[in-house]
Amino acid sequence: MAHGTEKNPLYSDFQVSDFHVGMMYKRFFDGAGDMRFISSGRGKLLDVNQAGVELFGYCSKEELLGLDNVCLLFSDPDDGRLFQERLGADGFLKEYEAELKKKDGTVFSGSITATLWFEEDGSMSWEGALRDISGLKELQEAYLEAERHNRELSESERHIRDLN
Repeated sequence: MAHGTEKNPLYSDFQVSDFHVGMMYKRFFDGAGDMRFISSGRGKLLDVNQAGVELFGYCSKEELLGLDNVCLLFSDPDDGRLFQERLGADGFLKEYEAELKKKDGTVFSGSITATLWFEEDGSMSWEGALRDISGLKELQEAYLEAERHNRELSESERHIRDLN
């Protein structure tokens, strides 16, 4: 039975086997459109879904899991270490923006949400999701450029009126 449902009358007819819970988690993890990952406290990837494999351009899950540390996925590995330090200090990071690097060297903008966990044996791990936000960043830059261009046009128009 699922934890917390033993005495709750709302769940009196609802029993979930460990197998069923495992399958639900696997569907959630593997079926996500964004990268889902689990890492050791030291930054070694323990699990990643297919979306993560594809996002970073690796041929297989095993190839991506073969990396020594998640810092290697950051455009600047020092940024990866900073991410790990902040996660260790705060225990949770939401929408942490970083420049990341695909296997072929292509850099893209990502947003990471991650949670630090303390395991029963005293070790730490973290899990989270990563989303490619490159398209969003490009739209923001285009908007800011259009806004700057509009200001320049307004200033030019004002200057022409002042001359007349």
